[in-house]
Amino acid sequence: AALLSFPTQSWLSDALPLLKDPVRAVRATAANALFGIPQETLGNEHLSAYEKAGAEWKQMMHHHADFPTGNLMLADYYYRAQDYVLAEKYFLRCLQMDSLANYARINLSGVYNATGQNNKALAVLKQALKIDPDNATIHYRLALLQVELNNKTEAMKYFELAYRLQYDNDRFYYNYALYLQQLGSTAKAAHLFNEGLRRYPNSEQLNYGAAYFYLQTSQQEKAAACINKLKSLNPDNPQYSELFQLLN
Repeated sequence: AALLSFPTQSWLSDALPLLKDPVRAVRATAANALFGIPQETLGNEHLSAYEKAGAEWKQMMHHHADFPTGNLMLADYYYRAQDYVLAEKYFLRCLQMDSLANYARINLSGVYNATGQNNKALAVLKQALKIDPDNATIHYRLALLQVELNNKTEAMKYFELAYRLQYDNDRFYYNYALYLQQLGSTAKAAHLFNEGLRRYPNSEQLNYGAAYFYLQTSQQEKAAACINKLKSLNPDNPQYSELFQLLN
């Protein structure tokens, strides 16, 4: 998530040289941060350094596998790599060492969700909630899971709790507003889209969702503002050009 908060090209121009830093820890940390970036984006001239630094990072984490943090970082790595067997293994090892490590518990629920084990995901999140009942992230994850399970009452309960606890990112506003719209709560959906756009005016996802919402509710001026913002943020995306044509 932290990586996505930076403009890709400017971030890469700063991060890529760190793969050849003389300090091993710096190289390894850079490789971990760059994990998941497409190889064509990294470029052939950086690929070898990235692979070497990535191997150094994994070696460092395995050396720290006697501690909860080492297992947690390995679990996160394998989770991002979509190796869910190893991700589960290291998340569970982390929790065996530190039963209060709720970050591990939250991401373990993601492993179970990704592998179709939603009952396990639900149980893990509810256990996390007992440890930290005012954690907005847990309420949000429970809301999304209940949406998947088609439990409308429970989904709305957790969305509302996350909102009251001031869970605050653009994806939350997008998902909550979209779900309200699906349930026919147009006024509440409009409030969430409006608030989200005030907080995150440059969110492509929010502008995209809001543009369709405004078009469907005959708010042409607001829809046009979102579409024009999308064109300024990502002018080469043909999906946004098609959306713009809907105004004509």
